[in-house]
Amino acid sequence: LALGEAMVSDAFAGEKQIEVNTPVVQIVAKAENQDGINGTKLESSSGAAMTISSVGTSTASSSSTAPTTIVMASAEDPLYPGASKANSSGILTIEVKQDGQKLHNVSVSMKIPKTLTQEEVNTQSFRCRYWNESQKQWQDNGLTFLSASTSGIQCFSTHLTAFSSDAGVSVNVNTIGKDDVTKDTFDPRKNPIMRSIAVALVVYFLLIFIALWFDSHNKHTRNRAEDYAKFWRYYNRVRRLRLS
Repeated sequence: LALGEAMVSDAFAGEKQIEVNTPVVQIVAKAENQDGINGTKLESSSGAAMTISSVGTSTASSSSTAPTTIVMASAEDPLYPGASKANSSGILTIEVKQDGQKLHNVSVSMKIPKTLTQEEVNTQSFRCRYWNESQKQWQDNGLTFLSASTSGIQCFSTHLTAFSSDAGVSVNVNTIGKDDVTKDTFDPRKNPIMRSIAVALVVYFLLIFIALWFDSHNKHTRNRAEDYAKFWRYYNRVRRLRLS
C-alpha cells in the first residue's frame, strides 16, 4: 500500500489510475479531489475491482488542496492464517487517505478475483470476510455478500481493511407438500417409481417361494437318505448276527 501511495504522490486529481503488477501482488492507485471520491472506480488486470459508494466525515482539513489517494492491492495467495487456498479467494486490500490520514468510514463495493466453475457458483455458498488486525482473526461484520460468478466474488463493505472470501458446500433439499400426494402417486400404471416397486416386490416374493421350495426338497431328500442309511445299517447288523 505504501508503494501504491508513492505511485500517485505527484499525480494530479482525476488522472488515470496507475497499475503495477508483480508475481505476488497487483497494485492499482489513483488520486482524486477530496469532494470527488464518491463513485471512484479502480480495476486491475487480475480482475480485482472496487467502487467507492460513500465516505463518512473526514478529519482532514477542508481547506487542504492535497488530493485523496486511493490504493487497491490484490494478491492471489491467502496471506493470513486460517485461509485455505482450496476454498478461499486471494486477498484484496483497499486504502483511502486524505492529508496522510487513513479513512475507515468508507463504504465500498468490490470484486475479489477467484476462478470458479459454473457448478461451484451454483452449488456453493459464499461469504465475505475481513482480517481483524487487533483480534488476529477473520470476521464478517460490516460485510455483505452480493454475488458470485466464474471470475470472482462480489462483496459490499462499510469499512476498509484486508478482504477475502471463502466457500462452503450448500445442500439443496427437495421438499414434498401435501398437494404432491394424490391417488395417481400410488398407481403403478401412472407412476414409474411405483411400477418399479411393484416389480421388485413380485420378484422378491417369487425368490422367497423358490428358496422355500428348494429348502423343502432338500430336506425331503436328506430324510430319504437317512432312512436308507438306517435300513442298511440294520440289515448289515442282522446279517452279521446270522453269520456268527
